[in-house]
Amino acid sequence: MTPPTRAEQRRRSEEAILDAARGLFAELGYDRTTIRGVAKAAGVDPGLVMHYYGSKENLFARATEEAPPREAPPREAPSGEAPSGEHAPPGKPTPPGEPAPPGEPTRTGKPAGTGKPTPPGEPTQTGKPARTGEMVETLLSSLTSRLESEPLESLALLRSMLTNQSAADRYRSAAHAQLGQISAAIPAADADLRASLLSAIVHGIIIDRYLLGFGHLADAAPEQIADLLRPCFEALAAAPDDRIA
Repeated sequence: MTPPTRAEQRRRSEEAILDAARGLFAELGYDRTTIRGVAKAAGVDPGLVMHYYGSKENLFARATEEAPPREAPPREAPSGEAPSGEHAPPGKPTPPGEPAPPGEPTRTGKPAGTGKPTPPGEPTQTGKPARTGEMVETLLSSLTSRLESEPLESLALLRSMLTNQSAADRYRSAAHAQLGQISAAIPAADADLRASLLSAIVHGIIIDRYLLGFGHLADAAPEQIADLLRPCFEALAAAPDDRIA
C-alpha cells in the first residue's frame, strides 16, 4: 500500500481537528472549548492546531462553516436545476432557524419553493396567497429536516452565540437577509415582528431538542411537530383579515 502523501496527511489531520472542534463547540460552547481540548479529542498536538488555524476564533469560524454536501444517489437534473443533495455555495450557509431562499436547496437537498408556480397574489388550493403559503411550507420543511438531523456546525454556532459576542455577531449578519425574505412574504404592516416570531419559534425548538432536552421535544416525531405548528405559522404569516377567527 502506498503511504499517504504529506498533503493527504495534512487533510486528514485538519478533518480530525475540525470534527473534534465541532463536537466540543456544540457540547461546551465557544468560551469553554480550548485548543488543548480540541487537540486531545483529535489525537494531535495542540501546536498543530495552532499551526493550521492560528487562533481559537479562526478554528471556530472554520468549524462552523456549512457542512459539505451529504452523499446522495446522483440523479439527472433538468437544465438549470441543481442536482439533488447539492448545497448553496460555500461561505453562504443558511443560518440556523431560517429557511433556504425559494429555489435554493434546503438541508434535505430539495430546492425550496419548487413545483408548479402560482401567480403572485393568487390564492393556492389552501386559500392562502402563493408567496405566503410557499414560505410557510418552506419553513416547516426546513424545520422537519433539521429535527431529523441537525449538523454539528449549526449546533456549535447556536450554543456559542448565546455566550460569545463574536459568534452572535456572525450569526446575526448571516441571518439578516433570510429574515428579510420571511418578512417580505408576509402581507401585514407588522411583517417584521411576525417574521421574528416565526424565527424565534424555530430557534427555540431546535435549541430545546438538541441542546436542552427538556420535555417531549427531544423524541417527538418531526412530522408531528410540523403538523402542530402549521396553524400557528399560517396565522402569523396571514394578512390580518385572513387570520383564523
